[in-house]
Amino acid sequence: MVARVAPVVLFLTTFGVAQDEARPTSNLDIVRGVLDGGRFEESKWRRGADGALEVHSFADLGLEIEGERFRPMLGEDAVLGLRNAGPVGLFAMACHGPADLLAMTDAEFHLSALGVDTTDVGLRQFLVTPMPAFDGQRGRAELFDRLLAIDLLVRRGCRSARAELTAVTRGEQPEVLKTRARVAQARLEGRPDPTPRRRLAAETLLLPLVFDACVVVDHSRLPDLGWVTAFGRRYAATRAARLILDAGGEVSKAVLNGAQSAADSVGELPFGLALRYGNGRVDHSCFVLTAIAARDLRVALSWQAVGEFDAERWQRAPVAEAFRRNSPLRNGRVEIAAGRVVAALGGGAGKPRPEQARELLRDSGAAIRVVVPAASRLWPALRAFGLPAAVGGEVRLRFGDPATVTIELHARDEDDAEEWVERGRALLSAGREYLDELLPSELVASRGVADLMRQVGETAIRADGSTVTAISTLTGVTPEVLQSLAVGIATAAF
Repeated sequence: MVARVAPVVLFLTTFGVAQDEARPTSNLDIVRGVLDGGRFEESKWRRGADGALEVHSFADLGLEIEGERFRPMLGEDAVLGLRNAGPVGLFAMACHGPADLLAMTDAEFHLSALGVDTTDVGLRQFLVTPMPAFDGQRGRAELFDRLLAIDLLVRRGCRSARAELTAVTRGEQPEVLKTRARVAQARLEGRPDPTPRRRLAAETLLLPLVFDACVVVDHSRLPDLGWVTAFGRRYAATRAARLILDAGGEVSKAVLNGAQSAADSVGELPFGLALRYGNGRVDHSCFVLTAIAARDLRVALSWQAVGEFDAERWQRAPVAEAFRRNSPLRNGRVEIAAGRVVAALGGGAGKPRPEQARELLRDSGAAIRVVVPAASRLWPALRAFGLPAAVGGEVRLRFGDPATVTIELHARDEDDAEEWVERGRALLSAGREYLDELLPSELVASRGVADLMRQVGETAIRADGSTVTAISTLTGVTPEVLQSLAVGIATAAF
């Protein structure tokens, strides 16, 4: 009897396993897989006649169309990409580290979508294969592809690519490609970036008579920020997956297609903007915030920057009406020149005030300097939280290994300064407890983040007369650690 039953059990078991293996993964399972790093779909892309990336799309009802149906990934005039990217897109436009706008592209995604082998060997071969003519808008896009390939090799520290980079510098190539290769060689060999940098001038910096905070950024001293859009792309996919799961119900192929395309557009936005409107590099910038009384607009903002900008392309490029209506600068102004950009919202940027500007622009050696003047309305706001009074202060950030964060406050007197020291130490302790609760336990326990939090907790705070200084010295703060922290905070927050 046992001998007769065994073959039947074996058949049923084998048949069941085969059925499980053959059963297609449901769309809902695919969405759940996105939370673990997967994709909503394996999309199909192609390059359009204008050089922009196009993605295969489904009809609104989720029905596949006969033949091929592709649409621009970033939509008309990049408006869809700007909407999908949100704050990450604005950050990429205004703050792209020591490189340029194009370098903020998620290069690995972009090149993979075009079928380029993104291994180190594949990228090196891509740089030495016969170059196209680089004519017209499509040729401009193909030139940008090679600039991104160079960026990706540098980001990976691929020293073995120096031979290919040397070949690029010696060939009959566009000067922008040769320059990119020379900068890459310098960075891979540990030499300073040879790119000439511009600085804001005190004689031309525009300032309001009174302002509440000022942020001055020396972009050449910032770390590589190319990971930001890759993080944004990944985060957008995770966020979409959670929204779909929370909504419940059936998930169509059209939903998967749209969700993946929206997420991918975050990483592609810098390429699309640089291609359509022009590339740019910010060397030195100043952001000024002023609180105002109007109910419909609580603050006035201005942003001034110097660097290298493809001003003619930006000035003559047709901007979609949808972007004009939804732009945060629709009630402000933007002026773009070859070496300077001025943007103001909620009022004018002010006028030149050289004496005040010299103090703001003095070279402190920091990559980021935040100045809160004595007359700022932020100080009374802090008093509302029970903090002592202050008559001015600033924050200075220096990147590198080690990185340093310096906070300097000017209290009214020595007693207030001592109180600031006590409150500062209490805030450090409370902040550590808050992050322990906010961040995932595995992230807090990870070596890089754990070391970072420990070092922040060891911040030295002291008073010298009425001046309070807090200095945090941080070692091992790599782009990977910053990215892990950003991912952890975003995951916990949403």
